[in-house]
Amino acid sequence: MKKIVRLTENDLIRIVKRLINEQNDNASLSEGLKMVVNNASLDLNGLKTICNFCKGRTDLKQQQNTGQLITKVNKLLSGIENPVNLMGGGSVSKVAELINKEVKTPEEVCALIKFYYNQKSLVGLSFGGDDEDFYEAISDDLTTKVNTTEPLRRLMTSIGSKVGAQPK
Repeated sequence: MKKIVRLTENDLIRIVKRLINEQNDNASLSEGLKMVVNNASLDLNGLKTICNFCKGRTDLKQQQNTGQLITKVNKLLSGIENPVNLMGGGSVSKVAELINKEVKTPEEVCALIKFYYNQKSLVGLSFGGDDEDFYEAISDDLTTKVNTTEPLRRLMTSIGSKVGAQPK
């Protein structure tokens, strides 16, 4: 006599997530990032998913331009002009522009995210800031802005364009 096993909806969701994670882990960085971006939402949760994927890759090495990109992103996300630009969310939009112009491959995208490190400026420290990874830097910058949706959408689209994917 066969035993019938009944799965709940939560069981099925957990199984599908595990299969997707295993597929992402076994896929090349490019294909894995493409799958993650295609399934990412156009909000901070989607960005966090992408960042976690890149930071979790053990096969990723710094690229030739990683240090230069990190320096440029740090300058865009920190500094005295940052709090003044409350309406446009310009800092994150400028990071999106930088990615569009200077990042060429999925490996460069993930290297920027994985190895990003921001030592907050004295201005940032005076507001209680600390060292940040890529996600925290973007998130913190957006919390001081009125318009967060469009700059984040631009950033997510820029990341997606490097892997031939489009976040939802």
